[in-house]
Amino acid sequence: MNNHKDFNTDDRSEARLKMPPNSPRLHRKSRVERDEFLTIGETEAETFEKNGAQKTASHDSVIPRPKLGGRGRHRRLSGRQVVGLSFLIPFAVLALSFIAMGFFPFGERTPLTIDLYHQYAPFLVQMRDKMTGDFNLFYSWNGGLGNNFYALFAYYLSSPLNLLLFLFPAAWVTEAVTLLTLLKVGAAGATFAYFLRNAFCIWGEQTVCLDPPVKETRYSRTATSFAVVMTSSFFALSGFMLTYSWDIMWLDAIALMPLMMLGLHRLIRDGRFMTYVLSLAAILLCNYYIALFICIFTIFYYPVCYFSLAPYLKGAAQKPGRHFIMRTLQVAGASLLGAGVSAILSIPTYLSLQLTSASTDKFPEVWAMRFSMFDFIGRHLPAMPPSIRDGLPNVYTGVLTFALIPLYIGAKHIRLGEKLLHLIFLVFMFISFNLNGLDFIWHGMHYPNQLPYRYSFVYSFLVLIMCFRALTQVRSFKARTLAMAFGGGILYAILAEAISPDLVDHTSAYVAIVLLAIYFLIALTLV
Repeated sequence: MNNHKDFNTDDRSEARLKMPPNSPRLHRKSRVERDEFLTIGETEAETFEKNGAQKTASHDSVIPRPKLGGRGRHRRLSGRQVVGLSFLIPFAVLALSFIAMGFFPFGERTPLTIDLYHQYAPFLVQMRDKMTGDFNLFYSWNGGLGNNFYALFAYYLSSPLNLLLFLFPAAWVTEAVTLLTLLKVGAAGATFAYFLRNAFCIWGEQTVCLDPPVKETRYSRTATSFAVVMTSSFFALSGFMLTYSWDIMWLDAIALMPLMMLGLHRLIRDGRFMTYVLSLAAILLCNYYIALFICIFTIFYYPVCYFSLAPYLKGAAQKPGRHFIMRTLQVAGASLLGAGVSAILSIPTYLSLQLTSASTDKFPEVWAMRFSMFDFIGRHLPAMPPSIRDGLPNVYTGVLTFALIPLYIGAKHIRLGEKLLHLIFLVFMFISFNLNGLDFIWHGMHYPNQLPYRYSFVYSFLVLIMCFRALTQVRSFKARTLAMAFGGGILYAILAEAISPDLVDHTSAYVAIVLLAIYFLIALTLV
């Protein structure tokens, strides 16, 4: 196993090349010589042995990826530009949708619907009044004989973005809520892009450290940035985010989730825990309910992440058992530290929840599966009606999922172990949706009142990681492989319309077929 020194991602150092000791000084060599160092089609061992790079290892870190190229006409999107686009695109798409739907001031409609109209917006008004009046966040006299406002604040109102309310007059709360929704959806795209660049890219230009080193090209730099922006937009505009965008207090924690997963990657790779601790604390402070789903997801994602990275970690190669135990203890300790930072809000809230009826729910007596896999796959089609009061999970993440997941499975440059781990986790998520007992556990030993499968956003997160990995490999596939992947998605849409017309209507099927055909033609131009 070759081990190599890790490099810190820093967008400000794009023109500055950091090289491992004893490595060729690529930035002073000709283009031909640079290409000789990283050759397309070689395995990582062959490439690095040829250049003596196996002698450069000294840290427990992932394989380095030297940045080739410089400024001027070869420069492509910087990290800030990629993250900025990943914020602006979902923000603009949702804003244009609001305009098209006639939301004020372009019509008389507003995003205030269901509980956002009856509960959340009035709570925001009450918090604004308290912050400008008696400043008592512990108790409120506005409900019956009074209620615990601190517990209400912890669930509905603790987002720091709510401070933007003070920039609006009291009568403009509806407009403030609209802006908050747009900002939170955009933030989800930005943080997911930041996660992809820093967890899976070196300087945001070369694809993931888990890939064999390949020749740096202008195409690969542009393609990787495009893949980051595209996948991040899919996350921010996923079926879950749009269906439950009116549950505005959930969106902050979902937007922070990619930062916590980035912290997990850094902790596993380098033992750095600060990103993980601070993001976990922020998620718990913003919304403890969504934090529950993210924490359960982290328990299962940790071994997937660790064993995907393990082949590239020096300590894991030398003493695998000891290294895994050490990292597991570090993750557990960092989790306790993050929970401790948020204890000022979470402990009083926990004590308050013990007085509610939700704490008396009991385990289902009979465990049963609730829907077929064929119907579940149909939820990935576009233009599907959202599940709000009941129905199947909201798991739409773009119709490209139908092609990218098969391509991920067939990608030669992605390790078999990584693919198996992610696929096993994906199947487990499907079983969690389908099996009532596991669904009960995911919901915190509680039966949700409508709004089913409230944790389905973590499934979308996992799927999009796999899609991103496949998207950056598109150029390595043959046209026949692409035809099989996209053709499989088109075939499913045709069958779903015929077999399950009550779940998949004509619009969803035809839109999926047209989009997959267009994406296929675009993919053919890249091979």
